[in-house]
Amino acid sequence: MDTGTIFVTVSFIMLANGIVLLALAPDLPRSLQPAARYWQGGTVLGAIGCAVLVLGGGLPRPLMLLLANGCMIFCLTAYYAAVQSFDGRRPRWWQALPAVSVLGVIAWFSMVTESFAVRLVYCAVIWGGLMVATIHSLCRGATAKMPASRRILIGIFAVVLIYHLVRVIIYLRADLDDAFAIESGDHWLNVVSPIFMTLLAIVGTTAFLLMCSDHLRQQLEVAASTDYLTGLVNRRTLALRGATRFEAAQDRGQAFAVAVLDLDNFKSINDTYGHDVGDLVLIDIANCLKLNAGPESVVARAGGEEFTVLLRDRDIASAAAATERLRQAVEQTEFHMGMTTIPVTLSAGVAVYRAGDRKFEDVLRRADQALYRAKAGGRNRVEVARLAAVPA
Repeated sequence: MDTGTIFVTVSFIMLANGIVLLALAPDLPRSLQPAARYWQGGTVLGAIGCAVLVLGGGLPRPLMLLLANGCMIFCLTAYYAAVQSFDGRRPRWWQALPAVSVLGVIAWFSMVTESFAVRLVYCAVIWGGLMVATIHSLCRGATAKMPASRRILIGIFAVVLIYHLVRVIIYLRADLDDAFAIESGDHWLNVVSPIFMTLLAIVGTTAFLLMCSDHLRQQLEVAASTDYLTGLVNRRTLALRGATRFEAAQDRGQAFAVAVLDLDNFKSINDTYGHDVGDLVLIDIANCLKLNAGPESVVARAGGEEFTVLLRDRDIASAAAATERLRQAVEQTEFHMGMTTIPVTLSAGVAVYRAGDRKFEDVLRRADQALYRAKAGGRNRVEVARLAAVPA
């Protein structure tokens, strides 16, 4: 297969990938759509650049070089912007300046002073810089546990970068004349280069779509494990965390405590100020509890105006003291609506794991029963679970 046929094939494959991404983009979350559009635009530009290299023979050669190299360099610029946008960073207008400078260099050293070597080296510097910037952005945006899709994309850019640098060195050492055309079959690298170009367009696009899929999966996991209003863990996650601590208490003797907290007379806040204000109060309460519970505690919204806290305390006295600090923190926090201060207090019940407990829910149930006594006893207080016998 000759070089021209390879370039045409590559351009059609890249264009097809761009069309696939165009069809999938509307189904992506709104936050990911700008990144998809950048990647799609880069893929289409790459396809156009390949096509111009082969089909632009009827154009003046300087114009053909300008269009082909311009499409290629803006393709990489768009990929860089796509990665930035994916991670929530806004691409800046000045990031296009290196690509614009390539157009100037190509124009000068093909129209005014013909020099293949200068064009090659300058393009290599900008191409390499964009790929390094993209790799850095991919690494910078990674979480502690980097998804395989992101690692694959980093690897693809790294492979293309290494090949690109080796290609430049080989071309320079070959001492090619200024009329050399990379779209011809005059050098074996001219045949290999299109193959590496497809890595970013085909495998790269697949990896990018997998990154989008991983992002959606992570969002679903977060949505399934957290409360939509306060951002605290929800009842489902509380049960899982509680079961884990219960197993640790049984297997390794790592005792724990559970505090169940309920806002006093919260219905009157909703009735007086409205549910929007009530939601803001719940958010502030959640932040207050999380701030004062300590790094090893788990604060969850169990539902409505009820919160549950998993504590590391091993005895009822320290657990009660920790819960009392939470009660005081809420009582001392001022909640404002305009010029009006909204008084908020809570009642709490607390229980500690005992050797006879069969499951996490046994500890939770005792803390809940203590909460009812706190409510019945006048509210804005902490009650500890009674030491009733545990069923055998």
